[in-house]
Amino acid sequence: MRKKGLIILLVVVFLIPLSAQLKKSSPAKAAQSLVTGLVFEKKLAGSKTIAVYVLGDKKIEKQLSQYLDQKVGSATLKTVTGGKKLPSSVPDVLFVSDKGMLAKAKSYCRKNQILSVTNFPSLVKKGITLGIGIKGGQVQLMLNPESTKAEGREWKSAIMKIAKVQN
Repeated sequence: MRKKGLIILLVVVFLIPLSAQLKKSSPAKAAQSLVTGLVFEKKLAGSKTIAVYVLGDKKIEKQLSQYLDQKVGSATLKTVTGGKKLPSSVPDVLFVSDKGMLAKAKSYCRKNQILSVTNFPSLVKKGITLGIGIKGGQVQLMLNPESTKAEGREWKSAIMKIAKVQN
């Protein structure tokens, strides 16, 4: 019986993909990591202001609001709004925290050339550009190169030192 249990444990450990081992980040860590991560996106960090729309999570919206008027590169985080539907006015960043809205959110971001971000690591492989997860108690950023291109984003090379690339 011990042998069977060990085999099952080894199968589970070696077959679970990286994104499944990563956990959803808390609203506080998601907000803090997003503000940090935006510094690495060239267009956003070089703009005057940044507007973020949080899709499906009031707690993240509230946490991000604590960073209003904070500098992100040469830009300033000026607006944080949210709701359960896609925004009518186009923000600079769409924070996707509603898995059920994935297809619509991806389409919206690509059509409007805005950055998609999520706190669900599994959504990065499904086409969200920047993911924020937790592994071993530490925040981990994930980056999807295909959606980066589709959304017209350009990252500073330094992000590759802290982000895991997901295809």
